[in-house]
Amino acid sequence: MRFCCGILLALFLVGINGTTFDQESPMGLKRRHNVRRSLSAVVTHKPGLVRDRLLKGGNAANLDSSDDERINLFKIFKFRKKAQIISTDELPRLWMKKNLEPVELYRTTFGATDVAGVGLYGDMFLLPWLKYVSMYWGDLDHFPDAQLISLLQQSKSEKDIVAIFHQLRAVKGMEKFADSLQLEMFNLHPSSRQAMLDTWIKNKATPDEVFHILGFRRGIPPGYERLYHWLRFVSKSKAISEEDMFTMLTKSGSFYDTHYAGLLQVIKDTSGADVELRRLAERLQNNIFQRFLTENASPSRFGDFVGPNSETWSGIIKTGWADPYYKTLQAYTVAYATKQGGEALRKKVETLFFNLQPYEAVMTAEGRAV
Repeated sequence: MRFCCGILLALFLVGINGTTFDQESPMGLKRRHNVRRSLSAVVTHKPGLVRDRLLKGGNAANLDSSDDERINLFKIFKFRKKAQIISTDELPRLWMKKNLEPVELYRTTFGATDVAGVGLYGDMFLLPWLKYVSMYWGDLDHFPDAQLISLLQQSKSEKDIVAIFHQLRAVKGMEKFADSLQLEMFNLHPSSRQAMLDTWIKNKATPDEVFHILGFRRGIPPGYERLYHWLRFVSKSKAISEEDMFTMLTKSGSFYDTHYAGLLQVIKDTSGADVELRRLAERLQNNIFQRFLTENASPSRFGDFVGPNSETWSGIIKTGWADPYYKTLQAYTVAYATKQGGEALRKKVETLFFNLQPYEAVMTAEGRAV
């Protein structure tokens, strides 16, 4: 009896082990591997979300934030798979027909897939989306550049965004839009300016291209910061002569050369340890002075156009000796006096400025009674 019971127990244990062995057999492993593959094929991004959330239970009435994210991932995947069938050149026109809102389109198209450092062509949908925004921007004119930049900043560094905008310049029909984005980036995010300078140099941009990017040929007043960074680029790239630099400056828009003379004085005063930049600004400023001296323009005439906001020379001399436009008028007045009366008149005018008598200095240089 005991012997029979022992045999039955042995057979029972063998059956259990056989079942376990069958579950771990190559066929069993293959079946489990296929299950994992089918799950990973559903969502290709955020593996943690696939592992933790795709198999969660729950009904539609009891969805938490994790369930919402799971559904969004499925929507993004479905949207991208459907869009891949369509030519990337056709996508912007298709989206325009549907009048899709750019922000929602961006979130639906990229979602969790948008990562830093991919560049303009790292994701097949980024360029079509930017083209669509350009069309939306041009036709409806109510999607600001600042909003686009803010959207990209959610997942990209300033360096990546600057690189994307510069790459966009080379796309046919996108140059104007790309320049607008770069200028907006420059104005709103000063911390991006060094990255812009590095990108221009790395991509061997021409001084003319950077001049255009910074808005000097679109009727935009030439602000100090833009002139400063353009000169920094030119001095580092060494891609243009000083004569050509001066020609570009004086032919840009409707602003008198005297205005640049004042801005160059600001750069001289703020260039700090950058000796090369300060000397470049000084040479350009002297070039402007020589043009007006050749025309025999008086200091008062020169001063009427050198300051900001159409301020006359008599208003500039009231700002005080530390003001850059005051310094510009002073430097030109001394140069004018030297041309008109030699060293004797130059010393007399310099003494009047030193004694804080700018009005008398200008009158003396022009040979007018005080």
